[in-house]
Amino acid sequence: MKASMSDFFKNLDDFTTPREMLKDFYMSSFVMTRKDNFYDRSALFSCLCLLDDADLVDLPTPAIVKPVELWSGKQLFNILLRPHANVKVCVDLTVEEKIYTKVDEEKRELKTLCPNDGFVYFRNSELISGQFGKVTLGNGNTEGLLSLILRECEAEAAASCLNRLAKVRCRQPWILDFNGATGMNDITPNEMVIKKKEEILSEAYRKCDEYIEAFNKGKLELIPGCDAAQTLETRITQVLNGLSDVIRKVFLQTTHWRNILLVMSQCGWKNSTGEMIGCLGLQSVDGFEDRILPHFPKNAQTPAARGFVANSFFSGLTCTEFFLHCQANRVGLLDGNVLALNLNKLRVIYSELTTSFNYINYGDQIIYSE
Repeated sequence: MKASMSDFFKNLDDFTTPREMLKDFYMSSFVMTRKDNFYDRSALFSCLCLLDDADLVDLPTPAIVKPVELWSGKQLFNILLRPHANVKVCVDLTVEEKIYTKVDEEKRELKTLCPNDGFVYFRNSELISGQFGKVTLGNGNTEGLLSLILRECEAEAAASCLNRLAKVRCRQPWILDFNGATGMNDITPNEMVIKKKEEILSEAYRKCDEYIEAFNKGKLELIPGCDAAQTLETRITQVLNGLSDVIRKVFLQTTHWRNILLVMSQCGWKNSTGEMIGCLGLQSVDGFEDRILPHFPKNAQTPAARGFVANSFFSGLTCTEFFLHCQANRVGLLDGNVLALNLNKLRVIYSELTTSFNYINYGDQIIYSE
């Protein structure tokens, strides 16, 4: 990361939001701006001592005065963004983070009253509400906080803000705990998740069996424009798709907030929690005629025969599940590479044609000349 910072700071006129480097700040900023994160005077000053580029710091009024003076993490981020009043940074920003709950049970719009604190609201460079994540900081796009500072203020202000955030992030031990490194205790599902997973999979298998039985008896209700086989495939796909996300939501609702996977998913860094703990889900594969693998009978309609992987990386994959998962990834890579290759070929051909020929348009007649 030191090389990336030096490269970006060599010429501030060409400063842009570093996409890969911002990933290191997603989790730390998300944890720092929690509603229940507070600093006493000693902890706050230890963070401010790292800001050697800020000669003057305007200390805000503590969020809690008695019995002990405590400053919130949002106030600390306000200092990192604008250490004192002479810094020419004025930010007014409204962002809906990934964890934002738009309406409550009574269909009322929550905004700053979001129970998950997912509505990020800046006014006059002061963070009023919200936890930072991928949407707020930006992912190399033009809608993030640093891109707004770069566009509205100047490159030096954006670089200084990122520099101060990097110093606090890299030198505070408790923030370094949220660096994306996971342990066995983070990826081990609790008993509630395991029980809920079994119930979800059992219910999905039961629905698939009902569709297969109705298909065999000729009683399956057809979808408009589809025959019986196409209807069966569509119904089973609808049941199996999204099971990984359902199990992931159960895990996120039942685990502790300090779990690394939970923080990674909420801040927008990664979204593979369901595959690691729940199940890999339905794999998009192309196999033999009338079946995906020779391990299954021909014309089999069961979820496993259609490429559904019920295990996760934590529980381990069977031989057929491992092969299906590898085959699906291979198909995706080949499709992407072949598509990119075809596009590059078209660009090369188009550039050769435009450079090798000059044409003149006379009405409906085009005359080419070398």
